[in-house]
Amino acid sequence: MQLTKNFSLAAATIVGAGLFAVSAPTVSADTTSNNDINTVVSSLSNGNSVYSDRTLQESKYGMSKLAKTAIKTILNNRSAAKSVVQKLGGKTAANAFDRNFGAISSELKPLLKWADVPSQAVYDATYRALRGSVSNSTAVSVANALAEGISWLI
Repeated sequence: MQLTKNFSLAAATIVGAGLFAVSAPTVSADTTSNNDINTVVSSLSNGNSVYSDRTLQESKYGMSKLAKTAIKTILNNRSAAKSVVQKLGGKTAANAFDRNFGAISSELKPLLKWADVPSQAVYDATYRALRGSVSNSTAVSVANALAEGISWLI
């Protein structure tokens, strides 16, 4: 009797898991709408439009446009960028970012001329800017925070 109950419980669990796996919804890149992308970009700029009225397409051009917009937002909104660095990298990283903002911005500005801006380029530029003025671990923390923040958009 006990064996029958255990067997029926195991069978019900397996069948239920099989039905769940079959009926689970799938999500693909095709379901991402341009409105989601526009919402992220407009929230970065505190509601001000930072791109043209043309809708961003999910293409290499559109993703590069988002990366460049994120870099422009960092360059134009120092305090907002500092708060993002503090959330992702900690207080020490945020203070280092604030103290060395001029050096970081001078390294990030040339990236705006690139056709495609990978997040690794943002990491490298930030790390180069901080390498001589702060410890290696702090430079890595700030570079990781900025690159991760931008990679969310790419």
